[in-house]
Amino acid sequence: MTRTRRDHTPTDPPGEQDVAPSGENAALAPLGERAAGSWANRPVVATPVQHAGDPSGQHAVASPAGRAVVSSGERAAAPAAEGGVLPRGERAAVSGGESAAVAPGEVVDEFGTGFLRTRVRRYGRGFLWERSAGELRREPFSPVSDEVRAAVAAVAPEPAPGVAGVLPVLGVPQDGARRYPAGAARSVGHLLLSALDARQRGLLHHLLYEVGRTVRRVHEGVPVRLAAGRPRGAARLASWLRTPPSPEPSPTLSPDAPHEHLPNLRALAVRRLGPARLARVLGWCDELAVGRDGDVFLLGGVGSGALVPGAAPGAGVLLAGEELARGPAAYDVGWLLGELAEFRLVHLTRPEHADLAEHCAEAARSFLRGYGDHRTDPVALGRAAALRVFTHAHDYAAYVGWTDEFPAYLDCIAELIDTDGTAAVRPTTLETG
Repeated sequence: MTRTRRDHTPTDPPGEQDVAPSGENAALAPLGERAAGSWANRPVVATPVQHAGDPSGQHAVASPAGRAVVSSGERAAAPAAEGGVLPRGERAAVSGGESAAVAPGEVVDEFGTGFLRTRVRRYGRGFLWERSAGELRREPFSPVSDEVRAAVAAVAPEPAPGVAGVLPVLGVPQDGARRYPAGAARSVGHLLLSALDARQRGLLHHLLYEVGRTVRRVHEGVPVRLAAGRPRGAARLASWLRTPPSPEPSPTLSPDAPHEHLPNLRALAVRRLGPARLARVLGWCDELAVGRDGDVFLLGGVGSGALVPGAAPGAGVLLAGEELARGPAAYDVGWLLGELAEFRLVHLTRPEHADLAEHCAEAARSFLRGYGDHRTDPVALGRAAALRVFTHAHDYAAYVGWTDEFPAYLDCIAELIDTDGTAAVRPTTLETG
């Protein structure tokens, strides 16, 4: 049996949201608390653009008109292990090896956009995530050489049952897709805005702390010479900004942005942002396109939709390898900060969402604590976060469709441009004490 998902807005009452069964969203649930069919961990706030997943379809997506483009297999809820972050039915010890030891089983979830399609299968005691390019994607995944795999494995935390640590998993090519072993069928992107209690939120924040540590290890330990390309998200945005505006919508406005809604977004951006702000953003993108001293090996596209929790507190895998690049460390760090800032500054602005907004801010603080103070330029960090929010809006129009949230996005982007992304990273927001 399958269920379909529809668009959600911040005004949907939690009990009325038509989302996947609670068993699929049960990660981080304490022992004995859940029952099949309850809505305790359904999204409190879920929006179409949020689910586009930057732009990759790493979260579930529904079309703006409500036409379902996602289906999920129903599964009974399973209680979580004491102290762990996954229900028993979704736990697996993820070893460092990425080669398939057993044949993949039934499909338990499938979702995506025109940029990226994801299929999740049962795989031994865990799951196998299969990610492939969407039909509108023009760029192939980054090649991953044996040397890159060895270098990333050398800096990854040693996997062990019950030990915290987030493994960067680069995926193995198979039948036109990349396969990633993981311990759960749901990502942190699906859980972030769920109705979690204080203990569950603490577990999620611990996981974000470990992600910060992993990203830092990659930046410090993987030779930058192993990554040849520049950050792709910023390059996609720059290509669109350089395309002359068209008075008539065109499905081929830009080779990097083939969706017919892009001309409408461009016209709206010109009206709400103005030429000066757009030129400033283009300048930031151009800076990322030029190699500089201090560049590091970038995982690219670090986000909650690519983070899958494991069985132990602070354990999980970070799905990577599709947009590897070289550039400033601030790009990887700012990309995730931009996602968390987007939740706070666009989706969680109403008074009743203040607690969720603080939850997202604490997730960002945890990530930054894990990454540590490694002389990351705060201005570059804020600009990267701003670019992430703008790129997400672009990618939704390019690979999913139109949403009435675009004006709110552009108003947020205007503030971020004017302040070099300060609202995403300023100390009063992301630091305590």
